[in-house]
Amino acid sequence: MTILGVSALAVILIISITIFLQPRATSSTTTDVVLLICYPQYNNNPPNPPLIVGATSSSEGAPVITAGSDCAQSLSDVMSDGFVIEDVQPQGLNEGGGYYTLVRNPTTS
Repeated sequence: MTILGVSALAVILIISITIFLQPRATSSTTTDVVLLICYPQYNNNPPNPPLIVGATSSSEGAPVITAGSDCAQSLSDVMSDGFVIEDVQPQGLNEGGGYYTLVRNPTTS
């Protein structure tokens, strides 16, 4: 991953966390968030490299995913814990992979 890619990743993570963790003025709800960045692992795996989790972040109470995990399995694990995919953005035009934002249905407190 290039320095530009890492910088873009940091900006996206900060913006996503800020948006989803802002307190809601109309009610007191808690939303769990998991952010995953998946990209192809090209090391000795052409032409169809597996997607792995390159970076991850979880809010308190959300499942913690380990960087280096298989992307599809990680998405499956998080979704089986009640999360839904809120947003997906491509990682880059020729890089493959993507940025995944998953949220669990909010609980009212």
